[in-house]
Amino acid sequence: MRRVLLVLLLAMIALPTNAQTARRVALVVGNGAYQAVPRLPNPGRDAQDVARVLRSLDFSVQILEHADRPTVEAALQRFSRAAAGAEIAAFFFAGHGIEARGENFLIPVEARLGSVNDLDFQAIAVTSVLRAMQGAQARLLFLDACRDNPFAVNMQGLSGSRSLARGLARVETADLGTLIAFATAPGTVAADGNERNSPFTTALVRHLAEPGLDIRQIMTRVRRSVVEATGGRQVPWDNSSLVSDVVLRAHQGGQQAPAPTTQPAVLPTLRPPGTAAGRDNWAVARRVAAERGIPLPRDIPPGNAERAGSLGHWVGAWGAAERWNRVGRHQMIIIPRVDEANGTAEVIYAQSGPTERSHDPTRPGTFRRFVGRVTAEALTFTGPWTFRMSWQGPNSVMVHGTPPPGEPGLTPIVVHVPRVE
Repeated sequence: MRRVLLVLLLAMIALPTNAQTARRVALVVGNGAYQAVPRLPNPGRDAQDVARVLRSLDFSVQILEHADRPTVEAALQRFSRAAAGAEIAAFFFAGHGIEARGENFLIPVEARLGSVNDLDFQAIAVTSVLRAMQGAQARLLFLDACRDNPFAVNMQGLSGSRSLARGLARVETADLGTLIAFATAPGTVAADGNERNSPFTTALVRHLAEPGLDIRQIMTRVRRSVVEATGGRQVPWDNSSLVSDVVLRAHQGGQQAPAPTTQPAVLPTLRPPGTAAGRDNWAVARRVAAERGIPLPRDIPPGNAERAGSLGHWVGAWGAAERWNRVGRHQMIIIPRVDEANGTAEVIYAQSGPTERSHDPTRPGTFRRFVGRVTAEALTFTGPWTFRMSWQGPNSVMVHGTPPPGEPGLTPIVVHVPRVE
């Protein structure tokens, strides 16, 4: 009997406890002291503040500041061993990042990049970070690495017209249980900021420890805070293949909080102060179009927002600024009428003549009419390009533009566009 009790006791000791199996591990890297390009002031502080928050959430944290490639690689090896069997593995990087040949790279401080091929030997591929985290049940990557890229000036081997200076590329999360969060939308550039932290890290530190929220709810709050702080110029982006909730701090009493019912972020518009929406005569849209040299049809039908039911919020005019496209022309999208029953919308797409930034100074301004497919969240229409407008709130949309097949010199766009009228 004594032998049986001894065997049972040894077996209980050998079994992992909840505390052992529910480990949380993190690797936090802040690279700002670059040797070949100007320093970034914030990444070191970004890493310190994110590490502090993660430790408060019971993560075991490795933190690196201003690290070279061997140091990062050694830390990734330790991180990989720690992540095996962990409940959550989290990775945060602040510093310079580059997209080339469809792959994202994080840049160590000693890198001296003269060509695209140098990335394989001097940078850290994001895919290698993902592989290091594979052993964890849930994997969270936060990449505040979309800052404008000073390495591109001297780098050779760029393919087509794709610039290395335009942030990171979208990462498809093939492995279940992964969330990848970017400081801004794919193909765009994030700000380093003038405060202690970058806008993305400021919002992440503010919201990451809010109790009872799934990480996807947290990222929604982070996105809203960054959009408000930057006036819509920067929109954080994330890809997720999570199949269960990841709650970093339990709500009081151990219950998950209900989904927040926050109002959409209020963004600046081009509407002149004191003017009405003008959806019946489109007076404000016409005035802005005239100022920007955008031709509009004479017979724009009156808006039917009041009769469009749940889709009436789409009726309006959007765009009008040349900064949101890559052809250097002012553009405007007018949606005068929506048919809720059929899920369709009338779309007028108008483009100005050439500006100082235009690639083709000879093509005149023009407009075209389309019929788009519309839901409460998105509107899609197709001409030579396919445009998908994602609803971001009453004053702005996110426009995804996909160029026509067989046009290797054209690249997709993803940009935040304000309401005009």
